[in-house]
Amino acid sequence: MTPANDTKSAYARIAALRSPATIAALDELTAYTDRNPDPRGADHAETLRRLQYAYIEAAQADGSFYLAQAEESERWAAEAEARALDYPAHADRYAREAANHRLSADRARAMLAEINAPQMKAAA
Repeated sequence: MTPANDTKSAYARIAALRSPATIAALDELTAYTDRNPDPRGADHAETLRRLQYAYIEAAQADGSFYLAQAEESERWAAEAEARALDYPAHADRYAREAANHRLSADRARAMLAEINAPQMKAAA
């Protein structure tokens, strides 16, 4: 599988988790940024911040935020491992970096499992 296909499948998995609330928040954020591509001033900054937080909160609630975080952390870990091979003099540093990214991915997956636990109990 090519990296582009990996990215597409990751986006598909993330999109499948999105709740209607997350989709609505993302649509509102996207519409605002489309209307205001270069927002300036305190009012624009506050509106943008409010819309971003609303989207993040909705994405955390449905788990898509944590799935995206896990996917990105795994990608960064793989990149760090590749750099360790490319730069043997700094292999230890890149190995630590990869381990930290894998830990972040594990934490994100744990949060996702916690969010999905009630659904899994209901299905059982």
